[in-house]
Amino acid sequence: MTASLALTCWIAAAGVSDGAETMPNRLVLRMAAPPAAVAALTARLAPRLTALGVTLEATVVPEVNVERVLEQPPDSGPEAPLARGWVIAQDIDSAVVLLIPRGADRVLVRRVPLVLGVDEAGLAEITFIIERSLASVLASQPIGVPQAEARAALGAASAARAATGSSRETAVRVGIFGGVASWSSTSTVVARFGLDVWIDRVAETGRWGLAASAAVDPGFHQTDSNGDLLVRAAALHAYLTAGTRLGQMGIGRLAVGPALLVTRIAPTLSSSSATETVVQSSRTDVDPMIGFAARWDLRLGRLMSLFLAATVDVVPLRAQYVEVVSNGANRVLFSPWSVRPALLLGVSAGSDRR
Repeated sequence: MTASLALTCWIAAAGVSDGAETMPNRLVLRMAAPPAAVAALTARLAPRLTALGVTLEATVVPEVNVERVLEQPPDSGPEAPLARGWVIAQDIDSAVVLLIPRGADRVLVRRVPLVLGVDEAGLAEITFIIERSLASVLASQPIGVPQAEARAALGAASAARAATGSSRETAVRVGIFGGVASWSSTSTVVARFGLDVWIDRVAETGRWGLAASAAVDPGFHQTDSNGDLLVRAAALHAYLTAGTRLGQMGIGRLAVGPALLVTRIAPTLSSSSATETVVQSSRTDVDPMIGFAARWDLRLGRLMSLFLAATVDVVPLRAQYVEVVSNGANRVLFSPWSVRPALLLGVSAGSDRR
């Protein structure tokens, strides 16, 4: 009887051992991060885990519900992976790594500081955390803390960030645009192209920050009865910005700031009167301006947005372009407005959490 019982126990123990050995050494990793960061992290992590005998199964997800992760019961089924992990790297200044080993009710929580998104240093630290944690799991060493402590730690970190104002996030967007501008009553539709960058500090109550743009009006003709002017212009703007999210309609921003306008005028004039001699000369003007902008961004994906902007440039010192004839008289060829509106459409890419 005793021998039979002992044999039964030995067989059961052998069965459990065999089952444990057949459990797949897999890391099921879900990542909420920009595609470039996901690709870079996967490329770094996969060969390191392979060296440990662990297969990486990575999945991109739009977001991670941390509370739901912390409520998960221990996963100890026959098909359970060695560990389940989550990487949340959607903020521009920090990432969070969560790791739950097979059959454990403990959670590894690490917050990784970032500089303007997932950079090389951030990738290296995230890779190191996951690799070393799995090496400990394979060596049957406990990692992480109980779920209640993990929840408290995440809550304390969020509270500390809020208390120091670091709950604000920095959103950076770089865009290209094209559109039309209006210079005068005879040049009401002029092509405009350019690029810009917007840096927002995002808080619960709204967003504010800085922006800069460079725009070019590649060339348009201002035609007079006596001839033709070819006008080219380039402008540099610097803005102070303020905005807010408009629900599902996107993000609205207002901006104001100084600007500098460089205008090149190349006349090709021919007088219709034989008694008049027209003095022809090219001219370059550099004028200060004040720029105003209203912009609306509609997100197209995780990184891309479509934006529409209406701008107004105010030129306090308005120049006039004239032809000078032999009798000393001046004939105005081009008199641009002091207030010059424009309508722009563009696309931008970058981070934007709210």
